[in-house]
Amino acid sequence: MRTCVLGSGSRGNTVLVATSRVRVLVDCGFNFKETKARMAAAGLAGEGVDAVVLTHEHQDHVSGAAVCSNGFRAPVYATPATRDAARKALARESRPEVLDGERVLVLGDLSIEPVRKIHDAADPLGFLFHHEGATLGVFTDLGRVDDVVGRAIARCDTLLFEANHDPDRLRRGPYPPSVKARITGGEGHLSNRQAAEAVARYATSRLKRQIGRASCRERVCYVV
Repeated sequence: MRTCVLGSGSRGNTVLVATSRVRVLVDCGFNFKETKARMAAAGLAGEGVDAVVLTHEHQDHVSGAAVCSNGFRAPVYATPATRDAARKALARESRPEVLDGERVLVLGDLSIEPVRKIHDAADPLGFLFHHEGATLGVFTDLGRVDDVVGRAIARCDTLLFEANHDPDRLRRGPYPPSVKARITGGEGHLSNRQAAEAVARYATSRLKRQIGRASCRERVCYVV
C-alpha cells in the first residue's frame, strides 16, 4: 500500500491511496486536468483511479469530485448527509455510491474503515485503510481529537494527520475574527501543538511513520 498527498490546503485537498490492484482518491479538491497533472508530478502518470471517497462536503475537498469521477470513470462514495450537503458540487457526477459511515468498504484488496470525527460539517469522516496487515490512517480537518479518533490512531502503522496552524501566528494574521474563531472553536482545525499532543497521547509503538502538513507539500509517495 502506498499513499501520496496530491494537495493540502485551502486551494484543494486530495490524497491518493493505492495497492497493486486499487487506486482511491480521498477527497478531490482539484479538477480532472489538475489532478492528473499532480499524479504525474508524483510519478503516477498513466495510472487511473478506481474510486473517490469523501471525508466531508467543504468545497476544497469536493469541488473536483464530479469531474474526476466522470474523467476516471470511477464512483464517488459519500454518506447520505455529505452527499446532500455537497449536492451542487456533485450534481454532474454519473457514478454515485452510498458510503455507510458504520461499515467497512471493501474495494479489491483494500478495506476502507470510516471513522467519525469532529469538524464543522454534516457528517465528517476520517478513514483507516487496511491492506495485507498494514493500516494507514487519514485524518485531516479535525476540530479536536476524541477517543473515537484516538483509538483509531492507536491502530495505525502510518498516520497522515493534519496540523493546521500556529495559534500565535493565526492570532496576528490577516483573517477576520469570525474565521479565526471558526478555526479555533473546537470544530475547526487543530493547532500544531494540539496535533502533537494527540499523537503523543494515542499513538502506540505500532506507529512507524507520521506524515504531517509539511511533508504533505512534497507530493511524495510513501510506502505503508
